[in-house]
Amino acid sequence: MGHRSGSERESLRRNLWRSVALILSIGAVLYAALTFSVATDPDNRSPNGNVVGVDYSTFHAGATMLRYGDARDLYDIDAMTDLLREVRRGPAGRQPTFVNPPAFAMVLSPLAPLRYELGLVVWTVLGIAALGFGIRAIGASRPGVLLVGAVLSIPGYLGVSLGQGQFFWAAIYAGILSRLRAEKQVQAGLLASLLVLKPQLLVPFALWWLVDWRRNRVALGTSLAGAAAISIAPAIVFPGSYTGYGALLQAANDAFPLDGIPMGVTFRDAIDALTGGSTALSGGIVVVGVGLFIAVLLKGLRARWDMDTMFIVATTMGLLVLPHVLLYDWLLLIPAGVLLAQRIPPRSVIIPAAIAALLYSLLFQAAFGVGSFNRFGWSIQFAPAVLVVTLVFAVRQLQGLRPVTDTA
Repeated sequence: MGHRSGSERESLRRNLWRSVALILSIGAVLYAALTFSVATDPDNRSPNGNVVGVDYSTFHAGATMLRYGDARDLYDIDAMTDLLREVRRGPAGRQPTFVNPPAFAMVLSPLAPLRYELGLVVWTVLGIAALGFGIRAIGASRPGVLLVGAVLSIPGYLGVSLGQGQFFWAAIYAGILSRLRAEKQVQAGLLASLLVLKPQLLVPFALWWLVDWRRNRVALGTSLAGAAAISIAPAIVFPGSYTGYGALLQAANDAFPLDGIPMGVTFRDAIDALTGGSTALSGGIVVVGVGLFIAVLLKGLRARWDMDTMFIVATTMGLLVLPHVLLYDWLLLIPAGVLLAQRIPPRSVIIPAAIAALLYSLLFQAAFGVGSFNRFGWSIQFAPAVLVVTLVFAVRQLQGLRPVTDTA
């Protein structure tokens, strides 16, 4: 009976890995379609009608404005719209586009002399390389396979086609984990401070280290000091670069959700989708969510959860409760997934089941969410629920198992 049960489990495990391979093959098809579309369209437009790397084009425009223009125009909608049309050599709507902090434009300013398409290639290649180093740093089994899977996944494809920085952010998350494991809190804090370039991604670590300040006070202090220094630098190097930043953030918040709402996968996005916009109710979800986040961290502290479990909880719940964390940002889960794989039996079905559940929920949301949003004004939002179930199951498993070496 036990042998039969083991055979059935192994068969299930193989079928789950096949389902993961299938969704990654869908990613390969999407890349092929993107390549064909760009190669045959003189306007360099992707299958969805946007210029290729549409988000990166705004990053490139911000870097160009900071390097060659007037820093005080960085958050001027009219000035940025005109520059964006020049960068894209095509149309651009008048709306808040570059909403990242000035430090982000400063970091990308070395790419400003390039055409934005070439800058996009450099940006993407560097990001993939950074993630590869990060995966190796945390001791992932078969890092090459994992890296290819990350690129071919739905979050990976969307990030590449839009020109987002999800590979860099996931690499920083992996680097933080690596430094914490090596008990190098100063280095972990310095890496975390880089997340101020996309500030909401720093919040999970700041909250975790604030709650568990006795064990992580050095990392907390270093990250906050580093974030402050990075934030102040543009005001010194490019005076006036913060002009209008607060007003633009408010305008961007008022304009949200745009047609991109189906790519939102947080609980706030789910409420936005059901209520038709950014309401007081959806805003309250952020407050309540952060409160629950802190409560779970406090529970973990009292229960003496180890660092690995706290890292998984912090990064996963951060994705769930923070605003403006979109589908491509789910690559941030890679370090947490590697941790789980290293802590459970290598022949377990948990890892392929979790990967399949998360990736298929994202695929379904991306594929059908846009259509339902355009037709009905709301989109199907169940990816957050899938992530909650995965998180609860993972934590329960970790509390009852001793560390093992991942050979899967």
